[in-house]
Amino acid sequence: MPNTIHYPHVIPFISQGKINAIKSTFGNNLSDRECYGIYIWSQKASSAIYPLLQQLEVTLRNSIDKEATKLIGQKWWDNVYTDTSKSKHGDFIHNINKAIRRYENEFK
Repeated sequence: MPNTIHYPHVIPFISQGKINAIKSTFGNNLSDRECYGIYIWSQKASSAIYPLLQQLEVTLRNSIDKEATKLIGQKWWDNVYTDTSKSKHGDFIHNINKAIRRYENEFK
């Protein structure tokens, strides 16, 4: 890939903050071209981890649901304690109820 991208056209669109973060991690003497290579490597590494994180999220969510259903019953989420003293509690409950109504209207 080093010879397939014309770097001067791409590098101005990468934030200086990103370049500086790469240089502070990998070395201040890196060229912009090397920083761009690390930037692409970082994207590829992140994309390789994503399926694992996705499976972890699904497994965790399903495990929580399974155990909560055993302990509390179906629709356990309707019986979860929420702290009414928090400033955004009313907004939270309002948005939950709005989502329930939307779900009920769309999936009748």
